[in-house]
Amino acid sequence: MSELSARAAAEDPDNFTTFHIERIRGVSDVICGDALPGELPTITCKFTVRYWSSNAYQVARLIKKDGIWEIDQALTVTRKRR
Repeated sequence: MSELSARAAAEDPDNFTTFHIERIRGVSDVICGDALPGELPTITCKFTVRYWSSNAYQVARLIKKDGIWEIDQALTVTRKRR
């Protein structure tokens, strides 16, 4: 958490940034396309993140940096669970 705050402060020191953290209960329905070659290989995935009070449906582009896949861009739709 402190790393996120430090990064946000370094990128834009004139703004105040807060983060709300909610514990993840699970990740499901993961479907990924084929990796696209290039200087930084990319892959697009669709998945559902289950939080305690909501589900987040995501489509994300992942980039492979230093042997690790990282989310580069994501589109998220969140729905509260009943």
